[in-house]
Amino acid sequence: MSKRNSRPISYITKVLKENGPLPTNAIYAAVKERWPRTCPTVKQLNNLLAGQSEFVDTGNTLPLDTKLSLANVGNGGYLVKIWRLRE
Repeated sequence: MSKRNSRPISYITKVLKENGPLPTNAIYAAVKERWPRTCPTVKQLNNLLAGQSEFVDTGNTLPLDTKLSLANVGNGGYLVKIWRLRE
């Protein structure tokens, strides 16, 4: 783990321990609330989560704040990954 990412990774680990599996946008909101000016982008956050062995991708889901259905995913909707800690 690089020194640059050690604080966000330890904070994300703490958030996932407290709340259980979370989608990427919820993790991003927690990190953004903690560090509003230096928060990594969603793309950087995904790369950070995927590159660490302590985080596991458990699948995809619709964002929590959307009213779209799975039928709309091809029509402008999108899926987000759900992350959990490795046991």
